[in-house]
Amino acid sequence: DLKISSLFIKVLEINSLIVNGPEISIVKDINNRINLIDALIPEDKKSPEKEIANKERYSFPINVIVKKARVIEGALTFNDSIQNIHLKSLNIDINDADLMARHLSLTSRIKNSSITFKDKEILVNNLSFLTELEQGSKVDFKVELDSDLCVFKAKGIATDIFKAPGIDFNISTTSRLEQFNRFLENKTDLGGL
Repeated sequence: DLKISSLFIKVLEINSLIVNGPEISIVKDINNRINLIDALIPEDKKSPEKEIANKERYSFPINVIVKKARVIEGALTFNDSIQNIHLKSLNIDINDADLMARHLSLTSRIKNSSITFKDKEILVNNLSFLTELEQGSKVDFKVELDSDLCVFKAKGIATDIFKAPGIDFNISTTSRLEQFNRFLENKTDLGGL
């Protein structure tokens, strides 16, 4: 649902956008080149001189406002020589996004996914991330992770993100020793626990 009349006042307003089942695969090769970036940005536009010129020449000509956008049951994979991240059942809700006001409310949920780092796999049962960006400089966030390794919760606020970054947060994590020891390939002596 797109509001065309707002284009006359240089505002692209999207009232509702729903994307069902997108799949994105990102691969980083041994030269640290990422397939998605190479596909979107031609090689000659990547040089630092051209990047500065492009930033000076092209500022965003219109404001973009997204009232509501949803990604339903998406999938994202990332692979390089060290890690493999496979996110399934990815759901994202974006509300009240405004490019010029630098405001955004974002909720994402991931289920039944895996992260492999140097042949060690973590199975993610549920991961939720809620954040609210205000005026481009203040972010309230809440993260909850339930995996086969641990249960992790974090809540906090980040301020002055671009000028003098600061963060205040609380973290709570629990893990059964057997799970943690399995991840460390049974190299930890649990001392009879």
